[in-house]
Amino acid sequence: MQVTTLLPFFAASQLLASAATLSPTQHLNVSVTAAENGQSVIQCWQLTTPPSLVTIGDVNFQSQSLGDLQGGSLNIFRPGLNLGLHAAPAKQWVIVLAGSIKVYLQYNQTEANTAFISAGVAGVLLAVDTKDVSPIGHITETIEQTALLFLPTANATVPEHTVLHNNVCAGQDLL
Repeated sequence: MQVTTLLPFFAASQLLASAATLSPTQHLNVSVTAAENGQSVIQCWQLTTPPSLVTIGDVNFQSQSLGDLQGGSLNIFRPGLNLGLHAAPAKQWVIVLAGSIKVYLQYNQTEANTAFISAGVAGVLLAVDTKDVSPIGHITETIEQTALLFLPTANATVPEHTVLHNNVCAGQDLL
């Protein structure tokens, strides 16, 4: 199933811009739990495929393809839940619909290696640190009651991307 959706991680200024200033040339940056040398890392990736400029009626907006997906689930977690140390169960998009989560690494809990993902702008994480590439994984905690949409990629594919840097996307990365 090919899914294209307007995702909340585009900066609000991009979404609210007039049609004359919208351009599919600005690529999406997203925080990712990835793996290097058998350990999970948090990285900032830029997707290679740019968003499309879509027009419905008189409205123009940007739409980012998530690629082929396989299944999906909506999950509601209670506040303060610690999911413990775990690898991603599948290469998957994690979209925060309500609430917020904290994702961090057991061996490196610096601010730059801690992703706070909340519903709304920048409410997306891509988790690709599966057990085959990171046996230990990462830790996820809910900050408040949280609704997460898990969208596994078809055939465990990873979208084409460029690694911008290790550590979470922040500040200028999200503009």
